[in-house]
Amino acid sequence: MRPLLVLIGDADDWTLPGPCVEMAQGMRSRGADVSLVVYPGALHHFDVEGPARVVLPDVGNRNKPGECCGATIGYDPAAAADARRRVEEFFTRHLGR
Repeated sequence: MRPLLVLIGDADDWTLPGPCVEMAQGMRSRGADVSLVVYPGALHHFDVEGPARVVLPDVGNRNKPGECCGATIGYDPAAAADARRRVEEFFTRHLGR
């Protein structure tokens, strides 16, 4: 099994963090090397520089029961900086670079 790093915002309404947390826990229980960080208040695209909060009304979103569309994205500079650091550490640790 390959190592996995999951970085997600707890306010993400497009890719819900709950299933990611459950997946990571299940993989860990089977001995997988899984690192998971859930950033408080961070939205989808938290690591993409831009506005702090934008609603995309026309994108498909299966996480909105009774609705077909809509997701919220937004940049979080603190979470983005931490994520970049963690990605660099992850690749250094696992690729030896």
